[in-house]
Amino acid sequence: MDDGTPTDPGSLAAVAAEEGHELDRYFVGLALKRAQHELRLAINAELVALSTNISQLSVLYEIKRHPGVSSAGLARLAFLTPQTLGQQVRQLEEQGLVDRRPGTGRKIRHTLTSAGEQLLANGMEKVRQVDTKVLRDFGDDELARLLDAFQTIERRATEARAHTRRFAPIVVEP
Repeated sequence: MDDGTPTDPGSLAAVAAEEGHELDRYFVGLALKRAQHELRLAINAELVALSTNISQLSVLYEIKRHPGVSSAGLARLAFLTPQTLGQQVRQLEEQGLVDRRPGTGRKIRHTLTSAGEQLLANGMEKVRQVDTKVLRDFGDDELARLLDAFQTIERRATEARAHTRRFAPIVVEP
């Protein structure tokens, strides 16, 4: 029976409860970051067999979702700095996975090659295998609540930083 008490004695929630403290909301963000980091490492461990990583796969995924996307838009979508994106795209282009073509003005437009499409398909299969293993104990309702919670956190964090110019919300051009 679930009475709301944390079951893992080493969990941050259990430590707060044991010490008679309210859960510090900082630990929620920290736990989310740690979970994301470990998931990324687990995915990269599987993608090494395809000679790629989650960062490159994310670039390919966003190019597929947004054919012709500009470099600036792609950097924002893939959570990369423009410099890192430039390195990634050059590597992907050298491997024959991405085509880069001139767009309007100084913009460069990106599309996937058939080899890029194939690597993306194979990579996403491995990602889904890791996700299935990691999320195996969660039912569909729990996963839907997690997804809703993550999207709420994302939306509120975006709103919290809206007044800054350096980290502006993501806007993608077609």
